[in-house]
Amino acid sequence: MHRIKFTQEERLIADKVATEAKPETYQLHGINKPRNEQKRRIRVGILGRIAFFRFLNQEGYVTPEIEEKLTVRDGKTVSVRTASRFYASRIIVPEEEFIYQARDYYVGVRIYKDETFADIIGYATRADMERFGVYDRGEGLGYEQELRNLHAIEKLIEQFPRIPKRA
Repeated sequence: MHRIKFTQEERLIADKVATEAKPETYQLHGINKPRNEQKRRIRVGILGRIAFFRFLNQEGYVTPEIEEKLTVRDGKTVSVRTASRFYASRIIVPEEEFIYQARDYYVGVRIYKDETFADIIGYATRADMERFGVYDRGEGLGYEQELRNLHAIEKLIEQFPRIPKRA
């Protein structure tokens, strides 16, 4: 597990993205929830991406822009899944997203309640998510994986391109 402390600027970026998001763009972030809950979910998702991207960069790997698709060297795709709230013990991918926006890897990040820290926990493969199964936790069907069962993140990050060393 790797801990990332957010800067004020990073938290403001997440707020800006969440505020400017059109509800139809983020339908899977609590479609039946009030706008403030949709905004919270979008914000923590962006914070999760920011934390993972900063972790990659600190480890010497190339990171794309925050809104770009995340891929490893062989072209396989990665989705950052963020668990928030003190009781969050799993990453969840809504069924529609799992089917229609399929990714090869799902990175698990936990955001602390006050949104000042994040832990990069590990990752699951698509096959891992399928094996664990589909559940309905009251907000529709979703594929999920327990954070404690994720693979060590070091195995996945080795597949990202390295930042070229300066001469």
